[in-house]
Amino acid sequence: MVNEQQQTENRSRLNSIMLLALAASVWDTLGRTGFAFSAPIGNHALWLMEREMGLEIIGDSPRDILMDICRVFINEFGFASEIEVTSENEGHFQIKVRDYTNLYFLDLLIKTGVKDPFVDPIMNACQAMLRQMGYKMHQRIEKWEEGNGVIITYTEV
Repeated sequence: MVNEQQQTENRSRLNSIMLLALAASVWDTLGRTGFAFSAPIGNHALWLMEREMGLEIIGDSPRDILMDICRVFINEFGFASEIEVTSENEGHFQIKVRDYTNLYFLDLLIKTGVKDPFVDPIMNACQAMLRQMGYKMHQRIEKWEEGNGVIITYTEV
């Protein structure tokens, strides 16, 4: 019999395995069309962050609003040590996530054949906010070896 902490860790591992299997199955079946699931994932993440974690969308600049979302991922979830949001123009945003705690899961997705990890919570929450602001963006996520993280890029469609 395991203790309560081990049970919690085992539940977390099982949930990760289930999400991994679901994402891999969706990718195997739909390919890039699996990105259709990114919108509801992002919407639900934003809902949680606004209702339960105090996310308040303040400001007019998309860059500032994306930074607010990223701060929640750092402060409330501990997903990264630092997140930098840059924008070349209104049609291009880049998010660099340093020391990304979800990197192991991202690696597992890639190893199972998911070429474009469409279930990333940071990517999807930020995409959901951009959609709410009226932007239609293409999203891409790639590993960032130097920063032990990921780079998420949004370009206007």
